[in-house]
Amino acid sequence: MRYLYDLLEIYWRLMMVTIRRSLVLGATCLLISACGGGGGASSTTAVPTGVAAVGAPISAGTLSAIDVNGRTASTTIANDGTYSIDFLSTLQAPVLLKAEGISGGRTTVHFGVVTSTTDQTINVTPVSTAIVSQVMQADPGAVFAATDTSKIALLTTSQVSATNTIIGNALSAARSAAGIIGNGALDFLNTPFSADKTGLDKLLDLVKISVQPDRSVQLKNKTSDGVTTVSSGGNVSGALGTIASLDTAGIDLLGRELQATFQTPSSWQNATASVLNLFSSSFLHGGENRSAIITSIAGDANDMVGAQFLPAKVLNCATTGSFPVCEVLFTVKYNDGGFEPFIFPVSLEGGSWKIYGDQAPVNTEYGAVVSRTVQGNDAPQTRSGFNITIYDDATIGNTVVGYAKAWFGTNTSGAPDFVFVNPLEVDGCNGISVGYLEVLTDPSNINSCAGNFAELSNLRIDQLRSTFATQRPKITVKYYDGSNNLIPNHDHVITVEALPLKPSEVTDGYFATITNASWSEFLAAGNNAPFTLVLNKGSSVGLEDVMGARPIGPPDEAQRLPFSTVRTGSSWRVRKIGSGSGSRINTVTRDADGRMYWYQRQP
Repeated sequence: MRYLYDLLEIYWRLMMVTIRRSLVLGATCLLISACGGGGGASSTTAVPTGVAAVGAPISAGTLSAIDVNGRTASTTIANDGTYSIDFLSTLQAPVLLKAEGISGGRTTVHFGVVTSTTDQTINVTPVSTAIVSQVMQADPGAVFAATDTSKIALLTTSQVSATNTIIGNALSAARSAAGIIGNGALDFLNTPFSADKTGLDKLLDLVKISVQPDRSVQLKNKTSDGVTTVSSGGNVSGALGTIASLDTAGIDLLGRELQATFQTPSSWQNATASVLNLFSSSFLHGGENRSAIITSIAGDANDMVGAQFLPAKVLNCATTGSFPVCEVLFTVKYNDGGFEPFIFPVSLEGGSWKIYGDQAPVNTEYGAVVSRTVQGNDAPQTRSGFNITIYDDATIGNTVVGYAKAWFGTNTSGAPDFVFVNPLEVDGCNGISVGYLEVLTDPSNINSCAGNFAELSNLRIDQLRSTFATQRPKITVKYYDGSNNLIPNHDHVITVEALPLKPSEVTDGYFATITNASWSEFLAAGNNAPFTLVLNKGSSVGLEDVMGARPIGPPDEAQRLPFSTVRTGSSWRVRKIGSGSGSRINTVTRDADGRMYWYQRQP
């Protein structure tokens, strides 16, 4: 793992990944034709352009296309999210598009549509994903993976236009905050814009657009708790509320200022004003203050020379305190082409964005997860919940954390949803430490340990969906000493990206699975022996990590696979990590809403 990631300890997954930029992309634009509403072939030679963006550009990737007849084409997405495609004689409208690349340090997938050759701008954003999902009444990733032309045929000009207008009208409430002049529906499909945190791109920073399992679309105000829902039938309910007009472009400026300081490592080692001024005087992150974090980074600042901070992605903001605070996903691009994400809250103080930290008293990571385990020939076991990691060296002041309790929402008067125990401080979990506080499946039994995965029933997920139908989901964590006494004044409220899907809502395509033949070869291989790894995954998720295998190469080669190249049947010649009964393959994928999907296959 990169030094910055190790030292800041801010990413909320126990095992994260340096994502390798390894696509070998064609330099030739493909010739594509299209006709509105599925008509005959066109002879126009116009070259449409567009941008793939989520509030930050989708870059280092590919724009792929499947037309109504099942024919395919693809082209390269530039680092700023832009692309151009020749529409001539090889494809026929309607055309389903898929943009897959890196955004905010994560593998990111979104979908778009071409309905007419007269369109000179064709964008791919979370809005276009929502539109094609509603028109097709299907997961566009599944449609793309199956080349389901019957669904693609539904993407007619009239249907796409009608849905675009409904969602565009619902988003118009964000016009003022995004600095967009005018009235009426916003058109993300065919309006030119740049992924520079202005105009339409700024709106993507301030409003989260996500598709629900029932094909409804949720528009969530990232600066407060307003939510608008567009049902699968096009009915609109709820309100976005007041959206704060935040200067999100200034967050990218902060990233560039960070980048500049690392070109002179001594500025960190001497804690110069240029470094100190990047931090809020109120900085606190995972229990570390500003002085502590600067000291930690200073020892390894030399490794950051030449690294770039790419455009950041805004996840959530709070605007009710003394100053606005936004949780931001930054991306570092290293000299070797590798990418690394890290989440850091920033604050807008005196007109400038500062590194603020999560204000957590101890180091805590969290995220919505669906986990699937395949053991031997048994049927797959799928569970939904949250990964909540509270490290077992957690100390608040002079008190070692012995227990932690978590509630969904901010009301903590009832029984907690989850109880955690620290085996180093409490005689629980049979005294075995795994590096973090363990979730208790039975809060009355301190040995009912379940690792750091907190499972949720289908009923509880339904209840939480109802509770958070008009607000962003939150978790409140309280900390206790080894005698189960509350450590006061240190409650921590977390705004999470999304609730997990139910196991019944998750298909095989959400996971990156190893084929049976490849699994057999893996089992037969000895530790560090070569074998062919063949993975399958759907088109709606990006692959982030593979554990149990590494590329064949020199010892100093980054031990990661080229994740962004994964398609069904993608294969590599790799080396096995592990031997005997402990041999297993683990993969991690992530969807557009930030949910993770863990897959494990074991003997």
